[in-house]
Amino acid sequence: MNEDLFSVAHLNVRSLLPKTGDVAELLQSENFDILCVSETWLSPSIDDALVSIDGYCLYRRDRVGRGGGVAIYARNVFASKSIAFEMRDSCEQVWIDVRIGSVKCVVGCIYRPPTTNNTTFMDDLEFQLAELRLRYSMIFCLGDFNINLLIPDHRDTVNLLSVIQGMNMLQIINEPTRVSKTASSKFVGCGCCIR
Repeated sequence: MNEDLFSVAHLNVRSLLPKTGDVAELLQSENFDILCVSETWLSPSIDDALVSIDGYCLYRRDRVGRGGGVAIYARNVFASKSIAFEMRDSCEQVWIDVRIGSVKCVVGCIYRPPTTNNTTFMDDLEFQLAELRLRYSMIFCLGDFNINLLIPDHRDTVNLLSVIQGMNMLQIINEPTRVSKTASSKFVGCGCCIR
């Protein structure tokens, strides 16, 4: 596969188990190489076979308790493996090492619950990205950070953009990701670091 055509996406599903068929259809129709999924609402008692999708490897981190959770579906034509990271209280995350041609990449799916401390989250994120930059040529960090970038002067937005820019990353979401009849917001979690 041509590394210029590599595609990644993120989806907040708010319960993966009943929507696995829909996610499989999305993967087939959009032909994503990697799909990061937040708010899976899975528990360790749910077997991988119930949420697996043909042609993709599944990596997941379930929340202990109700809600949350993250997962990554990676097309099985790529060599991929899970990366162990110390779980931090500020977010839920899963990271994988992926080889795209000759390029050594890392892909992460992060979910920051809105009730967690954002300053701690920013510190944890910056630390982890700095560590990853030492080992990988490209970093893809996707997820739901629960930070609205449509409010550019908000402290959380300023802090997140500062971390992203400090890591030579690009924030690539340029339109609202949550839209309702009365409001829209651009929640972020996508970036790419190329050294």
